[in-house]
Amino acid sequence: MIRARVTMIGTGDQDPGRFGNPDTRGGETERGGLTVPREARIAGYGLVHFFTRDLGSWGSGTIITTEGEDGVLAGYRIRYLHLAAVHPSLAVGDIVDAGQEIGLMGGTAVQSSTPHVHIDIEDTNGQRVDVAPFLGLEPDTTSCATAR
Repeated sequence: MIRARVTMIGTGDQDPGRFGNPDTRGGETERGGLTVPREARIAGYGLVHFFTRDLGSWGSGTIITTEGEDGVLAGYRIRYLHLAAVHPSLAVGDIVDAGQEIGLMGGTAVQSSTPHVHIDIEDTNGQRVDVAPFLGLEPDTTSCATAR
């Protein structure tokens, strides 16, 4: 089993200068050529705002960072960016297991793309690693312009 420790949780509600100002307007917005809702009530989460109105200095929106505890990702830093919301029970220091729900897919800090979760992995030397092979996918050559 792959486990990781939560090392950081950042949201626009906590620090809009770093993570962007949550888009709390109701209704819909255009993203990536699609019309999508700005907010929704989600069981267990309450009212969730899917986007930010600006990028913030990190350009990432809502983010959870973990560090692998064991298995193939031991010592690797894994970041989950552009989340709509963090799971209400999740806190810094918690251990999470592969497959555990840590948040909701969103589009925070994404001004031109449809909602998605950006997963970023750094190895023990601080080098970014293509996440696709860890997910059983072909290597990915595209990039998310807003993630830093």
